[in-house]
Amino acid sequence: MYMSRHDSSFLQEAEIAKLPDNIIIGESNAAHSLRQMAALAAGTGAPLLLTGPAGSGKEVAARAVHAASRQRNGPFVRVNCSTLGDDGLMVLFGINPNGQDGRGSQSYFEMAAFGTLFLDEIADLPLPLQAMVQQILEEKPVPGLPLEPRHYRRVRIIAATRTGLGSLIGEDQFRQDLYYSLSLLTIAVPPLRQRRGDIAMLIDYFLMPKPAAERFTLETGAMQLLETHFWPGNIRELRNVVARASLFHPGTIIGAQRMGALLKMGEPMKSHQASAEPPSNISPGFNLKAHLDEEEKRFIQTALKQTKGVVQHAANLSGLKRTTFIEKMKRHAIKRTDYRM
Repeated sequence: MYMSRHDSSFLQEAEIAKLPDNIIIGESNAAHSLRQMAALAAGTGAPLLLTGPAGSGKEVAARAVHAASRQRNGPFVRVNCSTLGDDGLMVLFGINPNGQDGRGSQSYFEMAAFGTLFLDEIADLPLPLQAMVQQILEEKPVPGLPLEPRHYRRVRIIAATRTGLGSLIGEDQFRQDLYYSLSLLTIAVPPLRQRRGDIAMLIDYFLMPKPAAERFTLETGAMQLLETHFWPGNIRELRNVVARASLFHPGTIIGAQRMGALLKMGEPMKSHQASAEPPSNISPGFNLKAHLDEEEKRFIQTALKQTKGVVQHAANLSGLKRTTFIEKMKRHAIKRTDYRM
């Protein structure tokens, strides 16, 4: 169990075990304000727009609103708008673009009946689909809709964006009328750097599902390092750091030096970094690329060893997509069969 600098857990184990994925963790002013705004939004069925950087917890906020709303007994259906392609009419609204009768699986609007439809990355929704969402919000008839208009009024719409929609409106990439319809209620989800006081509680929360053998203790210096980190990836980045620490240092006490290495391991490499002037303590002949390749290889091997060769679990521990993890395995000629027990 993670222990704070005061040698006591910020959250009791029994308390964390009961927390669902719709709880906004933290006791900072920003967290309190976010909970208050979510509670106010839950009291109405009006559309809601959540704004904030990637990884800041917009979906958690959406789930918190749903859980406290009149729709709480209905489904919460998440749609990643950036993945909607040519089949968007069918999967979102149930409209067959060819005008043929008979449809396959339920549309997202049908699945969200009497519940909440969460349109994540709303900025990526194609313009034709934006127009249809706007017509539904205005309760106007939409040609081709397979269900009666009253069905669509049973769905509460919550949208989220990490992109400034104002600039997209100016570029004719986002409908102004849809923006005003969605932004009747708006909640700005703060980045993690504005919630530094919540980092310890979030670590507790991420560690709790892990077996006791995979948990770790942080020294004061390591905790201070986390509290002063800029967190460009926000809560998602913190979750990956916790997973990385559990992978490399399970059951140990992690100091500032180790934590610094764990934070650097998650930084994206830039093409110009290799040409930057090296520190004075690096000896001539040092090959940065070869060094990083070897570190990455050891990282992948350790992840596979800890997960007994289960690629999906190893990818999750590493904070990588499964396809990315497999690509790295191929590049380093690593076979998962060598790690199966």
